[in-house]
Amino acid sequence: MKKIIFLLSVLFLASGCSLLQRPKSDQMLVEKRLIDLEQKIGEIYHRVSVIQFMVDNHERLMKNHKKTPDSIIREKSGTIKNKKLQSNTSREKTAPVLESSRKGYDKAFVLYKKGKFKESYDLFTLFEKKYSRNDLADNALYWAGECLYSEKKYKQAAGVFKSVEKKYPAGSKVSDALLKAGYCFYATGDKKNAKLYFKKVLRFYPFSESSKKAEIMLKCI
Repeated sequence: MKKIIFLLSVLFLASGCSLLQRPKSDQMLVEKRLIDLEQKIGEIYHRVSVIQFMVDNHERLMKNHKKTPDSIIREKSGTIKNKKLQSNTSREKTAPVLESSRKGYDKAFVLYKKGKFKESYDLFTLFEKKYSRNDLADNALYWAGECLYSEKKYKQAAGVFKSVEKKYPAGSKVSDALLKAGYCFYATGDKKNAKLYFKKVLRFYPFSESSKKAEIMLKCI
């Protein structure tokens, strides 16, 4: 995918240079064509990203199919209870303390960027509970879902993304949350609910960036 992005960048620069050599009278036309080229490259880049997402998801599903149903059930039933107990115990002992609302949010985001998803999740969820009336509360809940999504905990992540719409229906992250809920259902093989949420994005947020991604996903299902 890096090679594709590199080639697109070279083509974009080459096209831009050839256009800029034209007379000044064509300046407006040049600028318009450059903008069109940039938009097309952005669309191609997103399509490549979606294809990569689908390839990764397919490989994950193929890997899971190698396990027998009995082995999966034994593995899940034997670890879920212990994980819950360990998770609750560790969070009680090491519950993070927020210095202030903004500092706590920023710290959680830095941890997310560093790939420390569990620590980031803990801070985002604590922030959302403690500052539920803060303007960043819906963002914090959304990014908590992203932490779970990054750990491939798709069912849990879907629940968090759905709660963004339920708790903060007028928030700025609703369209993104609905889209990501669709991604989660798609990743678990639940295409019915995936379509439901992608269509929901198109219906209620037709002019958002999320709607463009939802439309692409619907064509791929």
